[in-house]
Amino acid sequence: MDPMVWIVIISVLGPIIGSAIGIAKRPSFEFIGTMLCFAAGVMLAISFLELIPESIHLSSVGICSVGVASGLSSCTV
Repeated sequence: MDPMVWIVIISVLGPIIGSAIGIAKRPSFEFIGTMLCFAAGVMLAISFLELIPESIHLSSVGICSVGVASGLSSCTV
């Protein structure tokens, strides 16, 4: 089978199965917190390992620093 078909199948079934699990059994707050921490770690890893080096490669360190600083300043607690 074509790899593109598998990608589509996985991308469709993943959210459906995850939603079904969430509906069948309410997750605990500890589990939700753990999953949010995991997602935050993945996003930080992608930023530092992929997006920031690509930004430096396409522009300069100064422009990348301004972009990161403006992105951080837009975060609210």
